[in-house]
Amino acid sequence: MSLTNKRAEYDEMSVEEAVREFLTDCRLRRRSGETIAFYERRLTRFLAPWWEKPLAALTRDGIRSALTEYVERYSPATANGYIRCIKALLNWARREDYDAVDPHFLQKVKEPQRIMPHISEPEEIEALLAQPDAATLLGLRDRALLLVMLDTGIRLSEVVGLDVDDVRQDHLVVRGKGDKERRVALSDIAQKEMGRYVRARRRAGASHPCLFPSRQGSRIHRRTVGQLIARYAEAAGLGGLRISPHALRRTFATHFVRNGGDIVRLQMALGHTSIAMARHYAQVVDADAFEQVRQYSPVAALSHRAAA
Repeated sequence: MSLTNKRAEYDEMSVEEAVREFLTDCRLRRRSGETIAFYERRLTRFLAPWWEKPLAALTRDGIRSALTEYVERYSPATANGYIRCIKALLNWARREDYDAVDPHFLQKVKEPQRIMPHISEPEEIEALLAQPDAATLLGLRDRALLLVMLDTGIRLSEVVGLDVDDVRQDHLVVRGKGDKERRVALSDIAQKEMGRYVRARRRAGASHPCLFPSRQGSRIHRRTVGQLIARYAEAAGLGGLRISPHALRRTFATHFVRNGGDIVRLQMALGHTSIAMARHYAQVVDADAFEQVRQYSPVAALSHRAAA
């Protein structure tokens, strides 16, 4: 077969075939399971009208027309999720020299800047940690799990992926995105509680290598972690804050910076490749800027002059 004929054969690749090959490529590049599932769900849904058509039939005008409906129907964050997936597919196809439209025309929808749920007060953190029953092994597990998430800010997938052997004297060995390992420090309090939990596991004869097993002894499920966090948050009086595993990650980042940590170290702790993403998590402007405006505005200065 000549090179020309081979290119013509590529041009006939269907959208479905392109998506399947793209997902296979993601697996070969060791993208996380969550990322691959994210791509698969959104690409399968968005590209359904083109599914059996040639990849070249996926035109700029067609994509724009479909996206207009998504932007009108869904939130900006959801629409941006679809845009991200389409760009990833088309960029991959062009790198592979397939006949695909250049995705440079795809621009993110502007998202409103909102303060995302997190726990702002130390007393609220104490109330959350007080909820698990430390007299039981399950309670010790849950308290240790909450402490790890609040003390380190690691991702939910990294929490459920921890094994007992990943617990060292003063840190955890965490496997993040791309199967990259990093060391994450544990505070003195977290070290003490983790040691207490691991010893209790050993006395109970727990043999599963995972650090946080389910009631059945298998690795705890992500959904289960979210449910127990929501339950404990409700019991602690934090139900109105919509506390989730991701909210605990934001809580860590916000308090880290508020308590004097610098943004570069935060980036390393969170396992991010950019400082911009770390800043996104550290929502220190809400309480800190509010209080400083109260103290340092020109009008506030007038009261200071009067008091003098």
